[in-house]
Amino acid sequence: MTEQSDKPEKLLPLESERLTYGYFMVEDLDFVHQFHNTPGVVNDPNLLPLPIPIENSQDWLAKQLKSYADEGMGHLKIFLKQSGKFIGRNGLRIIEIVEGVDGAYDHWYWYRGSAPENKTVRRELELGYAFLPEYWNKGYATESSMTLCELAFEKNLADKVVAAASADNPASCRVLEKIGFKEGEVIFGLDLELLSFELTR
Repeated sequence: MTEQSDKPEKLLPLESERLTYGYFMVEDLDFVHQFHNTPGVVNDPNLLPLPIPIENSQDWLAKQLKSYADEGMGHLKIFLKQSGKFIGRNGLRIIEIVEGVDGAYDHWYWYRGSAPENKTVRRELELGYAFLPEYWNKGYATESSMTLCELAFEKNLADKVVAAASADNPASCRVLEKIGFKEGEVIFGLDLELLSFELTR
């Protein structure tokens, strides 16, 4: 995969047909925490039962800001172009994958430096998204995901984009398949078995 610079201009400025995009900022903590505690945004209640502690939101936001600084990318705020309303987040980030041995699943770690230090990792560019439930089934996840993947290839950020989704979340799987992702192997991440997907140029 292409080495990343430390400049945070890889993804912005950016807009698509109905959407605009912006970086999260340090002052967004309360906003992020409210978003993550909206029922339906976190699709696996067994992973993060509501209410999500403020520490989880602090950690998530800190990792986004670090990803912007280190990689020039990360999750973005998504707004409706016409009204300016916030509807969700979508983005690209570097993840680390530890390959499974002896039949074990590959283990995905969602940020650079988060894999165990004694493991050999490969790094991939990953797409991930979450939207407020009232904006589901309107094509916004598809539109923003396609926009970001096209940008990744146009800017030569990587030759492949990967993603993961729960088999219990068929809507998310359909979004990925709709824009050309191919389903791969079962992987282990976030203490869950997930389906992996990949999109190549």
